This record gives sequence, structure tokens and C-alpha cells, in this order.
Amino acid sequence: MSVDSKTIVNEMQPYVDEILDTPNCRYLSWEHCYNAFGNNNLDDDTLALHLGFYLASWGMYRGSTHLLQRDYQFHIPIVKKIKEFKELRCERNAEITEKYIPRILELKEQIIKGYKGFNPSETLITKIILGTLGSVPALDRYFIVGARKEPNKIHGYTLNKKLMVRLTDFIIDHKEAIEEVQVKLEGRNIYYPYMKIVDMYFWQLGFNMEEAKK
Repeated sequence: MSVDSKTIVNEMQPYVDEILDTPNCRYLSWEHCYNAFGNNNLDDDTLALHLGFYLASWGMYRGSTHLLQRDYQFHIPIVKKIKEFKELRCERNAEITEKYIPRILELKEQIIKGYKGFNPSETLITKIILGTLGSVPALDRYFIVGARKEPNKIHGYTLNKKLMVRLTDFIIDHKEAIEEVQVKLEGRNIYYPYMKIVDMYFWQLGFNMEEAKK
């Protein structure tokens, strides 16, 4: 049996508290990027700058990564690709369902092609889509650890049809809990899509599990 709704809401409370109580916290980089890509008046250069900073804030420029050796304009081809998939952007009463999965996977391939001479990881691809369209969670270390605990076996290693079907099923099964968390964040003047809430939940779950091992 899947995890109950109360557990989901309680597990996510530290993440929600950080957003609400900590000025200029790192988590808000997602808000800035997501808002920017919802603004039709911003040019590609400005959007690439927003995307680059969000990715840096979310750990994609650390160490010897390829992105660390490039400036923000490296993302301009990806910005152009994102604009071709605007129907995937999640808004209130316009969320991702199974019918959009083929387009999401098509976008994944376009992002891969858009980075010339560079093979983006699943983590980078999904962080880009989460930060611009809000239609998939970010498949990073903590998300994967947290997803392994889900009784229905959401193994978040690769953005593919199987994963997306299980994520959309998870949303259907836990819509009440997801919307309860959305209500907590209503004062942010930004819409937190279902997939963003799912990302927050499994990330926090994975983070807590890793911390408990220390």
C-alpha cells in the first residue's frame, strides 16, 4: 500500500518551512527561474541567464562539470527548445497527465541535441525541465534515494515512459496531500505544480534518509 497523505505532508514540512521562513534561500532559485520562463516579454539571453543561475544554485556547476567551463549563453539553444514545448508548462488547472508523456520524452531528446559537444545527464535534463516548465521532478541523488522507499517502486534513475506513468499515478493517488502543500505555499505568488511538489517530497525524504545514516 502506498504512503498515506498525512505522512507526505508531514515529511515535506521542513522544505516548506525553509521556503517560507528563510529569506533568499537556495530553494527560491527555482521560483525565479520558473517565473522568468512564464514571462513572454523576456528575451532568450535573459532567460538563459536565469536558467544558468538556477542550475548553479541547484548544484549543476560544482566540481569539474562541463557547465563550469561555459558561460550562461551556452544555454540559449536550450531556451529556444523549451519555447517549442510551451504546452508542457504546468499552471493552475493545466497539469501534466499521461497524454503529455511522449512530448516530454521528445523534449528530453531535443535538450540532448541542443547541447553541442556535451552529453547532459539525466539530472541536468530533468532540472532544466523542472525549472522552466514544472512538468517533471529533478532526478538527483536525494530524489532517487527517496523514490526507492515508495512502495509502488518509483525508481527515478531515467526519464522514461515507465517513470512518468508511475509519477502521474502517484499524483492521482495523493492529489489531496499535494494540494494541501500547494495551499501552504499560496502566499508565494507563484504556482507550485504537482510535479514540483512531488520533487520536493521525494527530495526531502531522500535527504532525511541520508542524514539519518550519518
